[in-house]
Amino acid sequence: MDFRMNFNDGVKVKLTEYGEQILRNRHEELNLHYLERGVKDIGPYVSRADPEGYTSFQIWGLMQEFGPHMSIAKPEPFKGEMIFFDGEPISGEDEGDV
Repeated sequence: MDFRMNFNDGVKVKLTEYGEQILRNRHEELNLHYLERGVKDIGPYVSRADPEGYTSFQIWGLMQEFGPHMSIAKPEPFKGEMIFFDGEPISGEDEGDV
């Protein structure tokens, strides 16, 4: 079934260790950036995975965080399956417009 999504809608994925490391590195870079400007330490990186192991993002955020790290020759930052929240089904008559 086709469905319509907005880049602000949510998606959840299961991060690999490589994906967690990307977020950990980003967190450490952000913390260093703040410390260099005299802002308080933001603390250690904490995984946001839910009890089933999924981490939620807005679609644009997932693309921003992991897009530069995705390529045929690179390890996967998250497993291939994604769960999208609240997609709007597209009726058969609208499919030609997409």
